[in-house]
Amino acid sequence: MMWLSAPRLQAKGVIKIAIKRRSWLRFIVFLFILAGPFPVDTPHLYCRAGLQEDRGIKYTRNYSRKDYNNESQNWSIVQDKRGVIYTGNQGGVMEFDGVSWREIPVPNKTARSLAVDDNGIIYVGGMDEIGFLAPDSEQKLQYVSLIPQLDKQYRDFSYVWRTHAAKESVYFCTSKFLFLWNGNKIKTWTANPGTSFSPPFLCAGKLYTRQKDAGLLVLENNSFEAIPGGKEFASKKIYMMANFEPGKILIGAQTDGFYLYDGVKATPFAADRLNVIKEYYLTHGIRLSSGDFALATFRGGLFIIDSRGSVKYVFDKSSGLQDNTVWYVFEDFQGNLWLALDK
Repeated sequence: MMWLSAPRLQAKGVIKIAIKRRSWLRFIVFLFILAGPFPVDTPHLYCRAGLQEDRGIKYTRNYSRKDYNNESQNWSIVQDKRGVIYTGNQGGVMEFDGVSWREIPVPNKTARSLAVDDNGIIYVGGMDEIGFLAPDSEQKLQYVSLIPQLDKQYRDFSYVWRTHAAKESVYFCTSKFLFLWNGNKIKTWTANPGTSFSPPFLCAGKLYTRQKDAGLLVLENNSFEAIPGGKEFASKKIYMMANFEPGKILIGAQTDGFYLYDGVKATPFAADRLNVIKEYYLTHGIRLSSGDFALATFRGGLFIIDSRGSVKYVFDKSSGLQDNTVWYVFEDFQGNLWLALDK
């Protein structure tokens, strides 16, 4: 444990960061290593503590694979109504109650995406696998597969990149297919020939996705329809969509910057202040309870920006992170931020 002397933090792997609504910024870090053909050191999650009242940093904490006894890679993070944290791990779902970790096995091991619905049910998207968690006779959550509900022609879909819980329905999103589970049966959409579904986003109750050449689409009346001005994104890889203000959505493209979409057209957003993020490749982004935005990048760590597009904080290797690659960011009920890092 150590004090932080600067407002920049840095870490590799999966990281959990927490932001208080007032003056404190609190961090908890999960670290993992992305599998590859090259040798890597055993990853670890470390504990750092710091206190810098004027900048809001309180402390960071990291958990290693030795702590939770599973694979290094973590892909997604959610929290249930009790406050328990769940991570989508390369080896399955990990449950963390703040004291101890428990693995919830998933077929084919990988839990790539997670979502929680209004009833508190946790849904899991894996590798050729979709399902949810339900209590057993001892009230411990176990995985229940929905694959038997799928026609055999739709069962080969590889990774479920995103899982989204909407009102009375859950979307499991793959490159080939998009599945909707309403509690009784599954409806399936297939990507257009020669293209694929990009990871979709749920904004203001509507599901958006991008298809190459077609641009940005929205799910309306059980079909994907082009939106006004959506052609702007036909060649742009979208990695973030978040509610900005009533009637406007902040859209982040991986290497093309940020845009405000008002339902008719997309206007470049804070290009002069956010050009640096283009160089680092956006991977994920969310709006925080404070009104700020947390932007994860492939090479530059995590950026916190305000609603004007001004950068407030940067958390990267120079400030304590072990790695500059952040795949996913999640804010829990207490205002903590959790980050899924590459190493």
